[in-house]
Amino acid sequence: MNINSEEDAVQQDHVGQQDHVGQEETVEEKEEIDNFSDLEREKQNSNEFKVQDNVAYTQIFIQNASGLNIGYRQAEEKKGTIKPEKVFDLRKPDECTAFVEKYRAGEYLAVAIILSTFEAVAVCDLPDLKKVLMECIPKAHIFVGEDVRDEDPITDPYISLNTMLSVVGGQQFVTENGLICISLGENSEAALVNILEQFPALRSSIIEWLVRVNEMDQHRTAFAAYQIAMAFIRMISIDIGYARRSILPELYTNSDNVGLLANLAYKLYGNITLREEVKEIVLDWMEAEESWLWRSACLTYSFLEKEMCGNWLERQMERTLRKKLLYLKREDLKFVASILMESKGFRNIITSVFKKVSEQTDDRKKHQILSQVYINLVRYSYYQVSAGLTELPLVACDTKQQQHNLTVVLARIMPVYHLRKQMYAILEAYLKELSRYAFTETVIKHIAAYFCNLAGDSAEYHRDILYLLEKCQNKAALRIYELICHA
Repeated sequence: MNINSEEDAVQQDHVGQQDHVGQEETVEEKEEIDNFSDLEREKQNSNEFKVQDNVAYTQIFIQNASGLNIGYRQAEEKKGTIKPEKVFDLRKPDECTAFVEKYRAGEYLAVAIILSTFEAVAVCDLPDLKKVLMECIPKAHIFVGEDVRDEDPITDPYISLNTMLSVVGGQQFVTENGLICISLGENSEAALVNILEQFPALRSSIIEWLVRVNEMDQHRTAFAAYQIAMAFIRMISIDIGYARRSILPELYTNSDNVGLLANLAYKLYGNITLREEVKEIVLDWMEAEESWLWRSACLTYSFLEKEMCGNWLERQMERTLRKKLLYLKREDLKFVASILMESKGFRNIITSVFKKVSEQTDDRKKHQILSQVYINLVRYSYYQVSAGLTELPLVACDTKQQQHNLTVVLARIMPVYHLRKQMYAILEAYLKELSRYAFTETVIKHIAAYFCNLAGDSAEYHRDILYLLEKCQNKAALRIYELICHA
């Protein structure tokens, strides 16, 4: 049997006009995907792009960096030759005030702000952080007799790091992976509170600086991204009302912050005193249908779901996704596919959305678009399959309910030649890759159930799928073939 038979070709001509209806509205890709080899090539290209453009990607999944625990151990102290006139305890409001007033025109102040804002800073990053901050903070007013003049911040390359750390009570550390860092340790948050409370005019400058730092790294490590996220969390936690007015709107201007915002919401949600405000913020994101903020809300849900506390968001997510599903663009689909790989709850929601949109749609063109959206989501999910993530979302479904939800969509894909051809190409590529990994019998059973769902009640599609599986000649396909034949 030939999957691309003459009967299929006749059917293709019959539906040809239907296949191209609403081409502008669909999210069908421009690449020619004729067979599983094309899919393998596109997957490799996709993964290479992910590595090259890793800022947003690192931010998306930086919640995993909380497992770093930094792993500090104190480094051997290097004694400075210059002794500070006074060591300031920045935890104390009066000493913090005296310090800022004394060093308002120097880099001591910049170092103090940096170390109070960040949990830890790599020594190699300090010069850039200091330079950007000193561009943001206001010029100091210096009294000369009865006159007042502005003075640019003073930098002195001959002041040692040890001397500056001694003045502000800082310490030097080495992480478990050998990165040399500096920190105020447990004193840092109290120091930041004192600076912001005693010198409120510096708030906007510090926010401007943090936003610039967040945007200036093009190839950010998990360590750096984690530190930046925690710095924003400190600022927001001190005054969440001010943050909603002045900090978050700055982050809303750049769609690369989608992952950063989700991580902020996830970690701030853990603070019981802020929880209700965080809920309001995330629901606002989900309702922001004309912007990209709904992505941050979906990602926040996937983080919270692991702790069984994201139910309050599910209903609004489903409502919004039902409105957006037919109009998702390529980057939207790639993002949704990333969350599908991570979140069972999100997979439940998406399959329910497909079912309800399909049932509520009478327009043939919209059904074509919906089918293509589904196929592209499966394709982008396949691009992320790996040895550690072998289950392909929306194919190797977690539950019977997910399979049931997809039945109506699959029933509209199979009769259309070019849609069915895309599905076969994706499935063949997936089974070939799966066979290289240590897959479980559960995964195989889930995929076998999907193939049965794909065939429906059609004996022709059933034969077609068995031929496809037999032709694959790999472990996964042959095991699925056995299960279907003996069902």
